[in-house]
Amino acid sequence: MNELDHLYRRALDAYKAGDSRAAEADLERLLAQAPTEASALLLKGVTHDKAEAPVCLALVEQSVRLDPDNAEAWYNLAVYEAERGRLEAALAGYERAVRLDPLHLNALGNGCELMRRFDRFEEALVWADRMVALGGESWSARLNRAICLFHLRRFEEAEAAFVAARRLAPERPIVQWEAFSLYLHQERFAPAWEAFEQRFACGELNGVHCYPFPQPPWLGEPLAGRRILIHNEQGLGDQIMFASALPEVIGEAEAVTLVVAPELVALFAASFPTARVFPARMGRFAGDHPAPDWLGELGRIDFQLPIGGLMHRLRRTPESFAGPRPYLRPSDAARARWASRTRAEGLNVGVCWASNPALFRHDSSRRAVKKSMTLETLAPLAGVPGARLVSVLNWRVDPAPLAFVGRLDDLSAELRSLDDTAALIETLDVVVTVDTAVAHLAGALGKPTWLLLHDFADCRWGLTSQRSYWYPDMRLCRQRTAGDWAPVVAEVADGLAALARAAA
Repeated sequence: MNELDHLYRRALDAYKAGDSRAAEADLERLLAQAPTEASALLLKGVTHDKAEAPVCLALVEQSVRLDPDNAEAWYNLAVYEAERGRLEAALAGYERAVRLDPLHLNALGNGCELMRRFDRFEEALVWADRMVALGGESWSARLNRAICLFHLRRFEEAEAAFVAARRLAPERPIVQWEAFSLYLHQERFAPAWEAFEQRFACGELNGVHCYPFPQPPWLGEPLAGRRILIHNEQGLGDQIMFASALPEVIGEAEAVTLVVAPELVALFAASFPTARVFPARMGRFAGDHPAPDWLGELGRIDFQLPIGGLMHRLRRTPESFAGPRPYLRPSDAARARWASRTRAEGLNVGVCWASNPALFRHDSSRRAVKKSMTLETLAPLAGVPGARLVSVLNWRVDPAPLAFVGRLDDLSAELRSLDDTAALIETLDVVVTVDTAVAHLAGALGKPTWLLLHDFADCRWGLTSQRSYWYPDMRLCRQRTAGDWAPVVAEVADGLAALARAAA
């Protein structure tokens, strides 16, 4: 063995033993003599201080250029690309690694997850099946396979794969969490909400967090004479939807304190007047923001619960969703701001065509794109005789597409909170919206709502029904072909025309 081989072998052994400093010292000596040694550059990129990520990336990139047939180099390059958010480049790296080494388990696993995130489920399933064949009793391979099968709507096979993954890794909350969508799509509420309870345990993977209040969690104990704090999590639409269970808690507990997103404070204070309502914006991760200044005002609190936890306690059967009623109302002040407006003749229709893209999270952004459309796509609605269209979005429509000039009222400058939006919606006859907070708001107000859903929409809307168990006055209009909104919009236009004729 020559000196260079000896240095590399010793560096590799040191790295495997966890002694990165010794490994890098040997690699420095090796590269001083052979600066283009690809394997040494790769190992140095792996062992170097991760706080200097650009240095690590540069070392691995150089290794790939020098030895483009090294699957391990492409794999490590893909890892670094993923860490800096370049997901397409990362997936290309994993694919290159697997072409060079079809048995590279790590590249198969990471690449499969990224393929899923780009909706390439057929290809991802092939890689997942290969992982199962190669990895034997690998829980991650089974989980990847389960998620792929679910999105391919092979539900029985998906459930069997979820069961296999859970059997292999019962201690991993991500396995149970990923099964949530399958169960809720099928309206199997008890296992769905049990799986949903794992959302915070795997928050670093799914981005779901809440403020860590220290009081004991409410597990369903009697609330008579007790004080409970219900606090926000996830998005505005989620907080509105889960609030459907608040009247039951408020009716039983001695006192209820609500912590919600600032945009919801006035709306929730008006809707639940016996509860205290405080604002808090927790950001992407618990602890991103300073402790709220109202913490000292809480006083005695017997229990606390993230608002989504109400489902596990109170919505475990189909019967528990029976007879839903409107439960939100705007404040009197917001109502007064709209009272002076003259209501237009004919059918007044609120429209919402886009969802917040949540650009800081790749998965959320892709979901937002799927469930959104351009305003031009709704052009057939502008041609409905007797219908006045009102944008219920809080951003300006500028410029308005030609079909909407003189046909769409843009009131965004007056929508300062969801309380204002709720008061506007009260003045309308019907709301046509994609899956966003506006849909939940209109539904919770009891306003007739036509919800436009993309193919294989969020699990809360089920699979095929035209009605929602969340909101009694909501009609679900579903894409028949992925990405094709035209038949859905045509259906809505026909329905609005019928309503306009009846209103006339």
